[in-house]
Amino acid sequence: EQILLSLFVDDGLCATNSEALYQTFLSDLQQKFDLSNQGDLSFYLGVAVDHNLSTGVTTLSQEQFVQTLLERFNMVGCKPVSTPAEPNSHLIEGDQPQTPDKTVVRDYQLLISRLMYLSLKRILHYLAGTKHLKLTYKLSDNPLTGNSLSAYADSDHAGDPDTRQSVTGFVVLLNGGAVSWQS
Repeated sequence: EQILLSLFVDDGLCATNSEALYQTFLSDLQQKFDLSNQGDLSFYLGVAVDHNLSTGVTTLSQEQFVQTLLERFNMVGCKPVSTPAEPNSHLIEGDQPQTPDKTVVRDYQLLISRLMYLSLKRILHYLAGTKHLKLTYKLSDNPLTGNSLSAYADSDHAGDPDTRQSVTGFVVLLNGGAVSWQS
């Protein structure tokens, strides 16, 4: 018997393989804290969770979160884009001002704030086109072989124009669902 517990500020999530252990745990917590049982997991920390017991498939989605963002910034009808940033765009260290002239620095700060605004708008366009995508986790297709763990990595080999350092990314999949990634 095990209990897994996730806490973030005043939100908690509990998973267990024993209903009796869960009821005891919940009862003990309710004696010390004001908390409620919200039933089966459907939403946690901005992520919608759909778990289909008959197929063994669980999906995680932030579609409602993205929709709320688009509404908040009046971008509901925006044209979606396929990438969060312009392809092949690079920030060069040499593009920043080398002088302490306050006018140049102020202009540069204004330019940066406007570029950040444009970048955020592009990201919202990207989110508008990808909000329906979900992470999907499923039970193993073959109970005889068990779970399938796969890992992929890539690098751009000295892609940073200033330092010539490589940018690397990876993804680890369990039965086809991403469980760890970095870019």
